Amino acid sequence: MYGVKIQQQRDAMEKILQDLNEEDRFNIIEFSSNSKLWQKSLVSVNSNTIQNAREFSQKMKADLYHPGNSNDDALVKGIQFLNEVELLDSQRIKLIVFLTDGRAETASNTIQKNVKTYNTKGITVFSLAFGNNADYTFIKKLAVQNKGIARRIFEDSDSSLQIKGFYDEISSATLQNLTFKYLGKDDEVVENVTRLNFDTFFDGKELIIAGKMSYDDVNEVDLVVTGDGSDGHIELSLDSDVNKGVPELPKPEDFHKITERIWAYITIKQLLEFAIEVDNADEKKQLNQKAFNLSLQYKFVTPLTSMVVTKPDEKDVGSFEENEDALRVTINAGNVESTARNEHGDLKTFFGELVLRAPSVEIVVKPSSIYFKGAALS
Repeated sequence: MYGVKIQQQRDAMEKILQDLNEEDRFNIIEFSSNSKLWQKSLVSVNSNTIQNAREFSQKMKADLYHPGNSNDDALVKGIQFLNEVELLDSQRIKLIVFLTDGRAETASNTIQKNVKTYNTKGITVFSLAFGNNADYTFIKKLAVQNKGIARRIFEDSDSSLQIKGFYDEISSATLQNLTFKYLGKDDEVVENVTRLNFDTFFDGKELIIAGKMSYDDVNEVDLVVTGDGSDGHIELSLDSDVNKGVPELPKPEDFHKITERIWAYITIKQLLEFAIEVDNADEKKQLNQKAFNLSLQYKFVTPLTSMVVTKPDEKDVGSFEENEDALRVTINAGNVESTARNEHGDLKTFFGELVLRAPSVEIVVKPSSIYFKGAALS
C-alpha cells in the first residue's frame, strides 16, 4: 500500500483512534511483507497510548522491496491474539477492523479458510478496502463470513467522510445475537419469512423482517425479541392486532402489494448475501438461482439481472416550414410588459402565458399556476 491509499489508511487510523472510549482496549498489527504487533498485549485508552499509536501509524510505509501484503498472516495473528485475551467485562466484544488495499499474495480462498479455522470464538471482522483496484469481492466475503460489514474507499473521493461514516456505523453496536419470534396462541404463526436472526444491531439503523401469516384467521401476533446488550440479556415483547387497518392506504389490496414486494426485495438481498458467504459451488448456484427467479417475478434489477430500455421507433415527420404545425403540436407564448423599470430605465418584461396543445392534451403555464387539461396542478 502506498501513495494515496497509505494516506487514506492513516486517516482511517486517526479517526478510529480519536473515537475510542476510555473503557476500550486496543492494539495494532502492521503488515506489508510480514506482520508485527505494535504492543505485546491490549492497552487501555489514555492520552499517552493514543499519542503513541498515532506516531506508530504515521510511520507506517509500504515495503517497496516486497510488493503485495501478508493479509493472511496478519488476520490469523490478530485472531490468535484476541483468542488469548480475557475480557474484563463479559458484555464487551472482541473485533478486528481490517484495513487493506485488498490485494493479497495469498489466494483469497486460502485466507478465508484460515480465518474460518482459527476464528472459533466468533470474533467480528470489519473490512475497509482502499483503492479502485481492491479485490472487493474477497473483502466483502471475508466480512460477511465473520459477522462484519465491508466498505470500499475510492482514491478519487473524499476519503475522510467515507471513513467517518464507516467507523460511526461499526462503533455504534447496541445489541448482539438478536432473535425475532412471531407467536400465536401455541406456536409461530409466520412462514416464508425473511431472516429472523441478526448478529449485531447498530444504533440509528433498522431491521426489517417480512413474511406471510401461516393461516388466514390469525387475529393477534406476539412479537418476542431477545438479544444481548451492555447490561446483559434482554427480552422484549409486543402484541399486535393484525386486523387493524392502515389509514394511509385507501385500499387493502394496496397494502398487500406493497408488503409482498418488500418481502421479495429483502429476500433477494439476503439470498445474494448468503451466496457471497457460502463456499460450496452448488449451494451458491442454488441461492443465486432463487434470487434470479424472484428478481424476474417482481421485476427488480439486481446483479443477476439487467434492465433493457427499448428506444421508440423513429418516425419520419417530414420537413416543416417555420410556423407550420409539426406532429399536430402547437406552442404559443406571450410576454407582458409592466410599468416597473430596471436599473437601466427600460420597462421590465415578464413571462405571461405558455400554451402547449396536442391532439389529446393541453397544458397552460402561467406565472402563478399550471393547468393540465383545464385542471390546476397544486
